[in-house]
Amino acid sequence: MDVSIIIVNYNTSKLINDCINTIFCKTLDVDYEIIIVDNNSEKLEDVIIEAKDSRIRLLQLSENIGFGGANNAGVEIARGRNLFFLNPDTLLINNAIKILSDFLDNNPKCGVCGGNLFNKDMHPVCSFHRKMPGIFWEIDDLFHTIPEKILYGKNRYFNYSGKPIRVGYIQGADLMITTSLFKKLGGFSDDFFMYYEETDLCRRVKKAGYAIISEPKAEIIHYESASFDNSEAVKRKWKIVYESRKIYLIKGHSYIKYKLSNFLCYLFLRSRILLLKNSPKKEIYKVRLNSLMTVDTK
Repeated sequence: MDVSIIIVNYNTSKLINDCINTIFCKTLDVDYEIIIVDNNSEKLEDVIIEAKDSRIRLLQLSENIGFGGANNAGVEIARGRNLFFLNPDTLLINNAIKILSDFLDNNPKCGVCGGNLFNKDMHPVCSFHRKMPGIFWEIDDLFHTIPEKILYGKNRYFNYSGKPIRVGYIQGADLMITTSLFKKLGGFSDDFFMYYEETDLCRRVKKAGYAIISEPKAEIIHYESASFDNSEAVKRKWKIVYESRKIYLIKGHSYIKYKLSNFLCYLFLRSRILLLKNSPKKEIYKVRLNSLMTVDTK
């Protein structure tokens, strides 16, 4: 089998059904299976319309073990030589799975690849980052992303070039890797419940000597944050984000660099709160600052 498509479900079955339909419609000339892993939220047999289709395999977990853990569980039963980790809130625009699989097969120095992501209105959204999280990230945010614009122009988070380019890491919404490399690296780290697991994986892929590549010919719609649709959920989201960020920075860099990154992040968030007047974004920055300080003092 060419590709095992792994989708993690947490009360997103409606989205997954739509996602599956686009996989069936758009994916041609490649042998694939779809593995849906439920993190103890819904009974898959009851909510997945195409559950009896031979191309679909269902895995029901007895507890919520997080995004990376659920993906790892899906890999344990996967039969494809390539793994495609796909978010439930995505829709394929073209034959993206074959495009990415062919690219991975034909470029042995590529460890991870992903496509260009769009929102529902077909506007480009963040598909990758050119730099890994760290001090540069915080400086870039503090100075209104001017450093990154100088370095990368408009190709800083979306690939407008029309050709493959090297990036820091691929968004986990559409990440493809060979099964052999994924297992060699030990899969997604159990340290992360949600967020930064794909960043950490890409860090280890690069450390092993492989490139992370954006292949713009593969195109996918990504709705983003479908599981976080109210204010309390947003607060939980940012708390998890900063918890995972702390783990990643200490693990991938050092405690000193983590503290310096935090100081710069604090300056960025505080400056935006002071500058913004009566803007919904101001409240988000306040939530983020509170989450940052709460996690940092743990």
